[in-house]
Amino acid sequence: MSLERTHNGVYTDLGILYAKYQPRRLMDHVRTYSNKLVVPKLIRACEQYQMWSEAVHLHSNYDQQDQAIITMMEHSPYAWRHDLFSQNIIKVANHDLWYRAIIFYLEEEPMLLNDLLKLLANKIDLTRAV
Repeated sequence: MSLERTHNGVYTDLGILYAKYQPRRLMDHVRTYSNKLVVPKLIRACEQYQMWSEAVHLHSNYDQQDQAIITMMEHSPYAWRHDLFSQNIIKVANHDLWYRAIIFYLEEEPMLLNDLLKLLANKIDLTRAV
């Protein structure tokens, strides 16, 4: 693992094994070797073994903010964090996610809705939001 010419598949397969057998070690592995992973393969493994926060982290690093937001909303008890959600929501390509995020915050975290609306105020259609 410490050699510079180590194949990326080694890091990815080790991440899959962590997801399956030692889930607590997966996030450290992902953060340490994020540039050496085959991200789509590891994302599929994280979803298979229900490692939602790791999947969100991988989506965010792989520039798939839309999928990161969707995963956070669908698996909110395990994957949602307000700071990570705020970083990703302003970068999404699908603008319908802005309005789904507003509904999500109304249902799940109404006390933080004001923070979300401050981020999205210049981007959303206010009449549609109301």
